[in-house]
Amino acid sequence: MRFLYFAIAMLVGLGIATSAVNRPASANEEALLSLLADRTGDIPDPPPGKAALRLSVTYLPGPLPGAGIEFYEPSPEASQVWTMQSLGEEQPVPVGRLIEDGVVFLSPGEARLVTVVYRNPTTSDVGFVVLPHRESPFGQAPNVWLTCLCMSHVYEAPAQGAWYRVIRVKVSPTMPPGAKVDALYTVLTDPAVFPERGGDMHDAGQESDRGSASE
Repeated sequence: MRFLYFAIAMLVGLGIATSAVNRPASANEEALLSLLADRTGDIPDPPPGKAALRLSVTYLPGPLPGAGIEFYEPSPEASQVWTMQSLGEEQPVPVGRLIEDGVVFLSPGEARLVTVVYRNPTTSDVGFVVLPHRESPFGQAPNVWLTCLCMSHVYEAPAQGAWYRVIRVKVSPTMPPGAKVDALYTVLTDPAVFPERGGDMHDAGQESDRGSASE
């Protein structure tokens, strides 16, 4: 089962589709093909001169407890890219306004900071792993530059606490005004498939992003 989850997640994260000849698709193939379909139909039209970029999340094999991962404007208290922290029950999450439906409007070449947040409503610690994002339509992928969330790290929200990380989202100068793009993150929620952790995951995550080509 561990290998199955990981294999499916890698296919989803990398956007690799398999085809079958003269045989019905399996349930896993159907789920994968549905994720590869165009996901931009319900993204609102951007203002003139801008593109609409939606940050989306899918969970494998099941959702995180509570509202799941949300996207916010950054706050002055946490406004540096790579800033990340796990917070206890009584600690406030330093965020600004909730980004409605995860949609940001960007001019060609524009970059913005976004705070990724997960609030844990349970009485146990919750961990998860984020795989590389995948764009729809696929042809716009070179125009979307997002800070990596690092599939090699396990992020953790303490019991009744929260986790957050500040990332940068940017579109290239060649992004066509009026374009709509959905950037989908696949989040692994089964601890059985998490990578082995060594050292301090917070520091390691920051160092990993410094070398990312997606900044």
